[in-house]
Amino acid sequence: MLTMSLVVVLIASSMSALLYLNSASARLADHTAAMAAVQGRVEAIRAATYNPPNAPFFTATEVKLTNQVTVAVGINGDFLEPGTIVSTITPSASGHLVTVTGTFQARGIPLVITMQTLVNRFAGGQE
Repeated sequence: MLTMSLVVVLIASSMSALLYLNSASARLADHTAAMAAVQGRVEAIRAATYNPPNAPFFTATEVKLTNQVTVAVGINGDFLEPGTIVSTITPSASGHLVTVTGTFQARGIPLVITMQTLVNRFAGGQE
C-alpha cells in the first residue's frame, strides 16, 4: 500500500511538472514573438532614409504611429494574441529618439515590451 501511494504521488507530481513546463514554454514563445514584432518595427523605422525635416518620420515635432498586430496564430488559423505597437519618434539634440512599445494580452497576462534607439545620419543603413 505504501509503495502504491508513493507511485501515485510520483505520477501526480510528474504530470504537474509537465503541465507547468508546457505553460512556461507557451509563455516564452509568446514573449519571443512579441519581442520580434517590436524589434521588427524598430528596424523598419531605422531603415527609413534619414533626411530631416523632409522625411515622413523624422520631422521637427513628435510623430506617433500606431499599428495593430497579432503575434500568435492557432492551429486552426485563428489569431490568439492581438496587440498594439505604438512608435514614438521624438527629435533630440543628437538625432531622433525612437521609442517602440508593444502591448499584448499573452494568455490572459498583459505583456508590455519597450525598445528605444537613436536614429541620426550615422545610424546603420544611411547614405
